[in-house]
Amino acid sequence: MRRIMLLCASFALAIPRVAIAQDSLEYAVKFVCGRSGGGPVAPGTYFTSINIHNPNRDSLVFQFKIATPVIRFFPLLLGYDQVLNISCPRIRQILGGIAFAEGFAVFHSRLPLDVVTVYTAAGAGGLVTTEEVVRTPARTIAAVPACTTTTTQPWTPDTFPPVFARHGVWGANTSDVFSVGFGGTILHFNGAAWSLQASPAAGLVTLTDVWGSSGSNVWVTMAGADSLLHYNGAIWSLVVATGGRGGTASVWGASANDVFVVGVNGAILHFNGATWSPQISGTTTDLLSVWGTSGSDVFAVGRNGTILHYNGAVWSPQPSGTALDLAGVWGSAGNDVFAVGNGGTIRHYNGATWTPVPSGTTAALHDVWVASACIAFAVGDSGTIIRFNGSTWIPEPSGTVEPLLAVWGFAGLRVYAVGGTTNSATIRHRPF
Repeated sequence: MRRIMLLCASFALAIPRVAIAQDSLEYAVKFVCGRSGGGPVAPGTYFTSINIHNPNRDSLVFQFKIATPVIRFFPLLLGYDQVLNISCPRIRQILGGIAFAEGFAVFHSRLPLDVVTVYTAAGAGGLVTTEEVVRTPARTIAAVPACTTTTTQPWTPDTFPPVFARHGVWGANTSDVFSVGFGGTILHFNGAAWSLQASPAAGLVTLTDVWGSSGSNVWVTMAGADSLLHYNGAIWSLVVATGGRGGTASVWGASANDVFVVGVNGAILHFNGATWSPQISGTTTDLLSVWGTSGSDVFAVGRNGTILHYNGAVWSPQPSGTALDLAGVWGSAGNDVFAVGNGGTIRHYNGATWTPVPSGTTAALHDVWVASACIAFAVGDSGTIIRFNGSTWIPEPSGTVEPLLAVWGFAGLRVYAVGGTTNSATIRHRPF
């Protein structure tokens, strides 16, 4: 029997994997990890070791995640008669390095697995005081439809206070949406109306992007300045972007304590929940957009067809197959990612390579948002909106000729497209 230790997510993410629909078995394993001072469990040090054996006479790709809404499944591979171990150091690393964690590790598979967990606990003296071995049975889960898409819907213009071009849009929910843009202006939608918020950058710069972990923890990037804006739910404040190289362009985070910013001259910054610090990008090319599935699976795109990938340790270039500027990146999983850019360029990543995808337009595309493997939207010049239906990109009438600079939405509820010029602005939305 061969044993494989799960040392890093990059091992798993290298495996092309899309076929979630075939996974009909689920294993949910309780874990308790680290030192507890009391509370959910008695004081002491707890250890969990999850052992997974593939008894099937074939190699098997299956899926693993920690049960939390912000962590996605990622694929694992076991050959016949191989064993994989997931223990507390790896679990705590996935959860951001916390000292104590309890919850569920969830596995989805199309074939049966042997899942056996060893639990141990140590008291104040450091010696093992309890030990238990538990075998987790499989339960059947409902099959996921291979592809469920949406239909063409009208894009309705919103009414908002006088501002100019909108460069970014993001929301915590449909009654807590932010849009940022030219002149340092920030708009907020409360579910009924858009209103201006007091901005410490008003009249000074262009705000380029917005993202938050919640409505009271929102970050905004800005052009031409090594500063960011942060919203705590009550006021906006300026934050120095340590390591910036003359301006920031895009922001995305895996959690409140794992946020990435990219900008001009190849700048990449990371926030650990306390401080911002620079990361080595390996390029001096302007980076225009960032997105990921987790803190160890992040993509950045930029000028001249630049694509970088972060595996949790280092940033590495990936060949895009184009020299055109790429302005937006988003995906539904680490092996289902779209990058869009000039000339109607669209590239798709399947977990191994980037390939060209026909867009049906030559307009410059400025942003893309992906709701699922079968639903995505991209926006661009001259009011261009195109929608992905799982197989092809098709045009949708936007009702405007204004350049659309950003798109974002709430899966199942609503999608926003925003844009404009230095003399105009537009915010439009459609039902999902």
